[in-house]
Amino acid sequence: MKIIIKYIISGGTAAIVDLTILHFLDSLGIHYLISVNIAFIIAFIVSFSLQKYWTFNDSRENRTHYQMIVYFVVSVINVFINTAIIHFLLISNTIPEILFLKPIIIAQIISGIIVAIESFIIYRFFIFKKENFRKGYNSIDNTIENTIENNINESN
Repeated sequence: MKIIIKYIISGGTAAIVDLTILHFLDSLGIHYLISVNIAFIIAFIVSFSLQKYWTFNDSRENRTHYQMIVYFVVSVINVFINTAIIHFLLISNTIPEILFLKPIIIAQIISGIIVAIESFIIYRFFIFKKENFRKGYNSIDNTIENTIENNINESN
């Protein structure tokens, strides 16, 4: 249960960063598809750091490149899912303005909840898994991780 609370706090912090930036960019008149993606990039850095080091208490530096790449791939996929959900909600005109919250912000909140549940499962059981978890899959993970690390080292 403690890990879920940390996940919610970490995700909430990243979501606040995301929503604040999204609101700011929207107030500047920047198109919502661009705003959503700029906010994502900044929130990604906050999210990865908090999830790796605090939520999942993973201090293994030798896996950081691998984890960040996989986390990024998952996050990019989530951007498309998030953008599609927001787009659907906005074009269907089902989201009203509530108090001071514009429909885009409400749509982002709804989409964020859906993506958060899916992400927790991936982070917990694949990206930040403990060493003794999923022993049968470790050789596959190591092969992927070694390939990524070799490509990074070759490019340096």
